[in-house]
Amino acid sequence: MSNHKSDKMKSAVSRAKGEVKDQVGNVKNDPTMQADGKKDKAKGKTQDAVSEAKKGEEENEEMGDKMKGAFNKAKGEVKDQVGKVKDDKSKQAEGKKDKIKGKTQDAAGEAKKNQD
Repeated sequence: MSNHKSDKMKSAVSRAKGEVKDQVGNVKNDPTMQADGKKDKAKGKTQDAVSEAKKGEEENEEMGDKMKGAFNKAKGEVKDQVGKVKDDKSKQAEGKKDKIKGKTQDAAGEAKKNQD
């Protein structure tokens, strides 16, 4: 997945380039240059929208990992406690395994969040 921050930078460059062309076109009374400027500004706005969509995707992916982690930690805790009450070592082991899986998923979500 592409980094949304680099897309934001590309967007800013396209919009700035478009603004310069548009203004120079205004000064020179050059409709072609003005049109190129408007096209570049529109490209920048599109790049900005794509960047925001990617940012949302990244946030959803990290939240998904964190939610899975929370679910598995809770499920593991329940299994662990049931295993203790029933004196079932196998169920306790399953619970501990699920809790570790949940912690790993939670850490993966945090790592994705901190990549930015």
